Amino acid sequence: IPLWITECGKPWPAGTERAGLRDDQASAFGIVMKAVEAKACGVAKYFAFIYAYYDEGLNNFGMVDKNQAPMRSMAAYAYCASALGQKHYIGDLQGVDCAYARVFSDGREAVTVLGAPAPAATVTLPAGLAVTRIAGADGRALSAPGNRLRLDNEPVYVYCRPAAVMPFLNTNT
Repeated sequence: IPLWITECGKPWPAGTERAGLRDDQASAFGIVMKAVEAKACGVAKYFAFIYAYYDEGLNNFGMVDKNQAPMRSMAAYAYCASALGQKHYIGDLQGVDCAYARVFSDGREAVTVLGAPAPAATVTLPAGLAVTRIAGADGRALSAPGNRLRLDNEPVYVYCRPAAVMPFLNTNT
């Protein structure tokens, strides 16, 4: 029976029209990394809770502000769906020191989603990993000078050809 997760989110403190920067980053990180983990675990469908502004007393789970303007969590969730759509979990990237290093592929492209909940975390990509591009949580281009990559409390997407990631892949997960 396919498992669906229909309401999963990461709230920001209610009482304001828009989440503050750190709360917005934490909400986006929590929503996206839950989606990544759900996909890696074979969950058939995952739905973030909730798109609309939703003041619930102490918490607000909304991905848009009170004026219906999208926040970081909306951009990050949309990019995650785009980046991982039609891809399947194939293992974890070895040799990076962060909480999450999930690798997905469709046979033509592999994408590793790196994440660390601490702000300003820096990871070193494995030497010899031929990276084709790197994107931030919202899809903006990032770089990794000297193979060092700042995660800054956001999911980061590292793209490469499937053959390039295979020597660094832990499939016993």
